[in-house]
Amino acid sequence: MAIFKSNTQRNSLTNLSPYWYRVLSHFERRRYIDNGLTIPFLIGSRTIVEPGERLETISELLTSLSVSRHAVTILRCGRIKEFVIGLLDNETNSMRTQYKNMFKEFGELLVVDNSFKNATKFEEMVSILELEYGERIRSQTFSKESGQWFDFSSTDKLRLGEVS
Repeated sequence: MAIFKSNTQRNSLTNLSPYWYRVLSHFERRRYIDNGLTIPFLIGSRTIVEPGERLETISELLTSLSVSRHAVTILRCGRIKEFVIGLLDNETNSMRTQYKNMFKEFGELLVVDNSFKNATKFEEMVSILELEYGERIRSQTFSKESGQWFDFSSTDKLRLGEVS
């Protein structure tokens, strides 16, 4: 006998994953992004994906990433000149497995470039990112386009509205 899940059951299972994972998976699956999403974008996305929930702090987001069952990467994106977070891809995971200590790892949060070469502790990385993005998040300018930070664009809102 085959068992089929209803859309409601399927959606409730999807919602067991953290909002940031659902956003990253959706944006990667739809090929909206290459390397990942900025920290302000991820934190701000909660206002659309989980309306009514409070925004996480940078520390809370990074802690959630580091203890998650979903491995993620962080790097400074050369194109937009900002730190971005993405899901660990198969190629990077193979390198992680084959070459131990190739990446700086804070639990399941992997630094895949030299952007935090002087940060030896998780708390140091958190401090760097709070200095970089704290005010941006407080001012609710979550999205960077053409070198400027703004509230979410209509395209951002549409894409975030697609996330289940």
